[in-house]
Amino acid sequence: MAYPKNQLALCFCILLICQSASSSVSHRNDCNTRCDDGYGPGYACYCNTECEVHNNCCSDYWTLCKAGGGVAHTQAPHTQAPYVPVNVNQYNIAQVLWDADINRLGAGDLKVNYQGHTGLGPSSDHAYYPLFSYVNEVKLSAPTYRALLNLWDNYATSQYTHEVTTFQKQSEINAFLNAVMKTNVMQITYHYLKDNHYITGDQTAFKHQLQTLWFDHYSRYSGGPKGSSGFEHVFLGEFKGSSVSGFHNWLRFYKLEKSGRIDYKGYISKKEPFLVEFTFTWDGKWKPMSSFFIGSSPEFDMALSTICILSEPNRACSYTIERQRFRIQNYDNASVSGLQVASAYPKT
Repeated sequence: MAYPKNQLALCFCILLICQSASSSVSHRNDCNTRCDDGYGPGYACYCNTECEVHNNCCSDYWTLCKAGGGVAHTQAPHTQAPYVPVNVNQYNIAQVLWDADINRLGAGDLKVNYQGHTGLGPSSDHAYYPLFSYVNEVKLSAPTYRALLNLWDNYATSQYTHEVTTFQKQSEINAFLNAVMKTNVMQITYHYLKDNHYITGDQTAFKHQLQTLWFDHYSRYSGGPKGSSGFEHVFLGEFKGSSVSGFHNWLRFYKLEKSGRIDYKGYISKKEPFLVEFTFTWDGKWKPMSSFFIGSSPEFDMALSTICILSEPNRACSYTIERQRFRIQNYDNASVSGLQVASAYPKT
């Protein structure tokens, strides 16, 4: 059967319109103007609470919808920075970063066995089993985790051993900082610090500041070797004679515990599900009390401690996550000019 040319043209136009509409829907991979839209077929990713259940949220959901109340931070067109939530302040910055931390391991990704409550004494062992009974290591393939793990063999465990930064080691530090700077967590941190006048430079300057704060070596003893840094102390832990110093990263703990080098002794205090204070031994050396965030990404740990030391150096900064108050205690290395992390750790 033959159709008039005008009918064929009309059908062709309708087909093009339908294809265009279908394409525009199925290829939407952001939450701009879509926060709390209905959950249904036709999108590459989604922007409401259902996407949290199905694990198919758009990459900007946590910052644009979850933390920012559905309002996008005003940006110049064609900028590379992701959307940053509005209404971020010192009272909610920790929650904003926690919600934005897509690399964080959630309740289904790890299981923590706190066991018995204990005191500070080295003989007080109230934990027969490891602290971590399960960790979904697939989540550890994210770029910031891979870059963090590459740094672990660059440091001597003793504070008394002089550290040398080779070209290879510096390249791995740069790779870690580059990976961290690409995350929404650190982008939010940068904008928060700049908006509140704690920093003044661009993102390149901020990356250099992170290098100085965390990775520049210094001595913890007058006239001693440059055997420490903020990163080594906080993220890896150090041996100080017969005891452990620092050590405030859950992933480091998990890996050493899994290898049999750490003996968890029980918890001292906790803020479930995100923070624990505890005691342990590492290669037989005792740590009377340590603490870390549970399941947090490297970028989250570095971001919140950076905010704390830049805004309130040598103080305990108060924050809230999941309606529970906690603090981060930070210390500056007073032996050198400018700020350098001597220690930074969460407190219940």
